[in-house]
Parts: sequence; structure tokens; C-alpha cells
Amino acid sequence: MNVFTKAWLSIKRRPKKNLLLSLIISITLSLLFFISSIKFNLDSLEKSIEKTVPFGINIKNKNHENLNEKDIQKLINLKEITKSNYQASALVSPINQKTVTDSTSGLTLDQKQEEKLTFLGAKSINLLNEFTSNLYKLDSGSLPSDSSKREVLIHKEFATKNNLKSGDYFEIKKDHQKIRVKVVGIFTGQNEKPKILDSDMAENQIITTFKTLKELEANPNLENLDLFSENKQVEEELEDKVKKLLPRHEDYEISKISNSYQGFLTNIKSLQQIILSSIVLTSLASITVLTLVLVFHIRNRIHEIGILLSIGITKTQIFCQFIIELLILSFIPIVVSLVFSSYFSKVITTQILANNETIGSIKIASLDAPTIVLLSLIGLGFLLIPLFISLLPIMLKSPRKILTNLN
Repeated sequence: MNVFTKAWLSIKRRPKKNLLLSLIISITLSLLFFISSIKFNLDSLEKSIEKTVPFGINIKNKNHENLNEKDIQKLINLKEITKSNYQASALVSPINQKTVTDSTSGLTLDQKQEEKLTFLGAKSINLLNEFTSNLYKLDSGSLPSDSSKREVLIHKEFATKNNLKSGDYFEIKKDHQKIRVKVVGIFTGQNEKPKILDSDMAENQIITTFKTLKELEANPNLENLDLFSENKQVEEELEDKVKKLLPRHEDYEISKISNSYQGFLTNIKSLQQIILSSIVLTSLASITVLTLVLVFHIRNRIHEIGILLSIGITKTQIFCQFIIELLILSFIPIVVSLVFSSYFSKVITTQILANNETIGSIKIASLDAPTIVLLSLIGLGFLLIPLFISLLPIMLKSPRKILTNLN
């Protein structure tokens, strides 16, 4: 009778005890795999964010005055700049449309006072920080192209209140100048600007191209300039160059574009450290529990080991039999633990990150094949170590001593 047959018959002889042992293995591995899967999800998320993080320099005038166009052109022409974006805004009045009011605000709008909307014009709408950081998300339609004219994005709440949809037209005016614009897309989200007036709300913001803005505001004040670079290293060098080129750089608020993501990445690294500590503690606890269980399991079979030794079965064969039994008993627990940990760790990680708008559309990756194989091997390792520790005291004794102790 070969060692595989012996192992299988041994398992069949003790169904209740082996079922209990299998259950303990399932619980132990599920906890270990669950924590390890969260670590994998956080690592994957960190890599995904680092790939999508835009690098470059953001420039704003501290006094909210117009950025100097000559200086802007000098900066845009720097060889380190891969692309650039600038924006400006103006207050406009809707014609036959109603603005969205903030019910939580203590301010009330005088009925005689004209309602206002913020008309935001950008060189490239897809490069606006609100969209790249997922503060704003396109709900339907499309973004106006850089070369488009009189095409706009409106907020979903503004669209709902005024029965507007993609393809519809409406009119806006500033002073005595008015234009007719076409809705090409509807967005959702909230901006980071303090809501002092209703016109500051994202719901009352109309987003368009810089060309369209200039039809109502001939000389718009450039409020924001983004200069994009290839990577973080160039971003570091670019900050120093920008300060040297701007005559009075202290009048400007200069910051790295990637800074808006750094706080979140720091939080992820902190979580990774906590999870890593949890893995170490769980591993030690798992080995301890499994060792105690297997010691008890093997001691109940000391009589069987003595008989096998007395009929000429070697210690190596006995050790191999126990390994095969453990592998058979742990097959289903490993599969169940992997499925459980993969699903619930993804759910938990998603919930942890649900309120962070910065990562927005980045999806939590599922465990890939190499990771599943690695976790399975780790699980087997955590089973074999307690087995070896449990069998070691018996394997070190001579067959004569084992049989003598039985007598």
C-alpha cells in the first residue's frame, strides 16, 4: 500500500476530527489571506494612482489680478513643458433660466437682484483640475473640444431645474452683450471653492472654451495657469525655473500639480504599514494556533505512529503521509479562503476609499493569477511549519523509545 492510499484511508477513518481540523485551517487561512489581499489592493491602487498623477506646476496670482501674458508665453515655451492650460471666468446672467440656490446658506438673494452664473473658460477643458482630480465627472454628452465655439458644459442640477439636456440651446448675457450657447455635456460634482454666493457653486458654473469666454469678456483675467511636465523629477526642476523667470514670483502662488495627490498617497502608505504589521501578527498567531492544534492531533495518533514504526515503516514515510493528509485537508480551505478574502477585501478597500474624490474612477484590482499562486504557497508554508514543529519531538525519538513510552 503506497503512502497516498494510507493518507486517504487515514482521513476517511476520522471524518469528524478531520472536518474540525479543516474548519480551523479555513478560519486561520481566511484571516491571513484577507489581510494579505487588502495589502495587495492597496499596493495596486498606489501604482495606479502614480501612473495617472499629472506632474507640473500650477500658478495663481495671490492678489487675484491678471497674470502677465508675456510671462505666461515665456513659461509655456519652456522645453520642459509637455502641455499647458489656462483659465479665466466672468459673471454672466442667464436669460429665461433659473440658477440653483443653496438652501444651507444663510445668505438670501434679493428678488430685485439679477441672478448670476460663473462662465468659466479654459484653453483645454479636459485638463481642468476639477476633471483630472475627479471633483467633476461627465454625466452625459461630451466635453467641448479646444477648437469648439459656443459649446458648454452645465451641471446636472442646473440642467434638471431648467429642463435642459445635451443638444439644447439657451442664452446668457454680460452687460449688453449676449450669446446663444449649445449644451454638449452635463457634469456632476462639487468644487473646492468656498460657497459665499450662489454663483460660486458648481451647480451654477458653465464651462466652455477660452474662445467662447472672450466673446462676452474681451480681456478676461487669467486666474490659473497649469504647466505640465513628464515626470516628478522634471516637476522639481521646473519649480525652480518658473520662480527665476517670473519677475516677482513672490506675488504668485506656485505649487506642484502632483501635491493634490500626495496626501492621499501618504495615507495609503500609512495603511500599508498598518496592514504589514497586521500580517506579521496574524502570521505568528496562525502558526501558534495551528501548531497547538496539530500537536493535539498528532498526540492522539502516537499509538498509530508506534505501530507503523514497529512494522518497518520509516519516519520519512510517516512524515510524508502526514504532509499528504494535510495537503488533502487544506485543499478546500485554501480555495474557500482565497475566494472569501478576494471578495471581501475588495469590498472593504472600496468602502475605505469611497469618500475620496481624488481617486474617483480608479477601480480596485482583483487578485491576479501570480498573486493567487503566491498566497496559496504561503498558505501551504504556514501549514507545513506547524506540522514540522508538531512532528519534530516524535521524529527525534528512536522507534524503540516511542514504543517503550507506549507500553
